[in-house]
Formats: sequence, C-alpha cells, structure tokens
Amino acid sequence: MKLFASDYDGTFLRKKRSATEIAHNIGQVKKWQKNGNLFAFVTGRSITGMRHSQLRGCVYDYIIGLNGGIVIDKHGVIIFRRRIKQEVAKEIIGIVQKKTDFYHMTDGFTGHYNSKFTAGKGTYFKNYLKVMSHISPRYKLTEEEALKRPVLQITLNLETEEEAKEFVQTLRKNFGEEISAYSNWGYVDIAAPKVSKATGIQAIAKIHNIEIKDIYCMGDNYNDISMLKAFKGFCPENATEEILQYAKKTYKNVGDAIRSIKL
Repeated sequence: MKLFASDYDGTFLRKKRSATEIAHNIGQVKKWQKNGNLFAFVTGRSITGMRHSQLRGCVYDYIIGLNGGIVIDKHGVIIFRRRIKQEVAKEIIGIVQKKTDFYHMTDGFTGHYNSKFTAGKGTYFKNYLKVMSHISPRYKLTEEEALKRPVLQITLNLETEEEAKEFVQTLRKNFGEEISAYSNWGYVDIAAPKVSKATGIQAIAKIHNIEIKDIYCMGDNYNDISMLKAFKGFCPENATEEILQYAKKTYKNVGDAIRSIKL
C-alpha cells in the first residue's frame, strides 16, 4: 500500500486550472485507489472549508486539515487533533487584532470569523465570498465562545506575502515551541506546537503501517516544506523557486505526478 497526499489550493486546484485538468486529477486518484492505495488532501483549510470546496466528486481517504492540526477519515471520524493552549491562543488573538481585521480561529469545524470586507472586485474575491457564504454559518461563534472550545488554528490575512513571512518569524521568536506558524501567500496560519503537514501524514501512515519509501506528496508553498522534505515530494510547475528546491521532481498537475509512480 502507498499513500499520496496532495495540497489543495495551488496544487490540486490551481489558479489557472481547466475542467480537463481537474477531471484528469480525479481520474488518476481513482486509478490510484483502485490499485489499493490511499489518497489524502493535506491543507491549511479547516475540515468545513474543505467540505465546501470544489472537490467535484474526488473521493479522499483522509483529510489532513489545519496544516496537520486535525486528521479525519472519509467517514468524518477524527483520528488526530492537537490544540493550542488556551492562554496562548488568547495572547495571540490580542496580537493579531492589532495587525488586521481579517482573521478567524477554529476547532476544525466551527469557530469565530472576523472581517470588515463586504465588497470586492475580481474573480478570486468573488469566489472567496462564495465559499465563505457556505462556511460562515459554522463560524458564528463569538470570540469568547470560540476561545472556550479547542483552538486548533488561528489564521489571518495580511497585505503582502513578505509581510506574512515576517510576521511568522516574529511569532516563532516570541512563542517558540508553544506554537507552529506558517505563511501561505498573504496568509499566516498559527497551529499547535510540533504540528505540520508532515506529522499529519505520519498519523495516517502509522495506522496503515506504510513505510516512508511508499509515501508521496505534492505542494506549492511554504506550509508544504515539512512534507516535501520528509517524503517523496513533488511540486507543480507553478510553485515558487524557494519551494521548488525541495521537490524531487516537478509536474504540471497532481494527475501527472500520480501517473508517474510505479505501482
């Protein structure tokens, strides 16, 4: 048995994707599973966020959400999750509120969403609002209510990718091993300590006794580095130069990467 774990945004679902490419990805995933292998999405999104995304019939065996903070199987059963300490989460929220009005915290399924954005132009923004129209009912908790629940991840959006990267370094310096922090374009994801996409994949591999040599993954951004280094990592051709250095090989899409693996 082998395992293939794919990042979602920018990898499985690329910005410049076509219906043909998505169908190709899904078709190769089905062939992969038919041969007795496992497929997982590994993402910075929450479980709710993934369930409302454009999967278009792609059947996953697992979702690794919140950069490894939570893992569920295809039946929705939680097989792993790790929370940020409550007092640490409260302190981080105070810092985040001074940086931006656009942030949310979640237990993987519900939480608190804060944003002053009410209008915008462009396809990306319209698609974002469309997704949030489905997700937001699950994020109606007040800040106080959300902090009483397990906080698995705090996410904020900053103006630029560079600002996000700098804020991650500040968080790591101030909180050390009390958190994990990753940048993904202009987003910053703050998770529990010793959590990464690699640890999420390892949780699945442990259940099925899958050896490292039989684990493959694909990603395009900074929060993917841990898994690209730990396993047989691939990148889509559109990944940045900084990320491409960690890939053993690049492919146009996930379908091509899966098809290249000898079964």
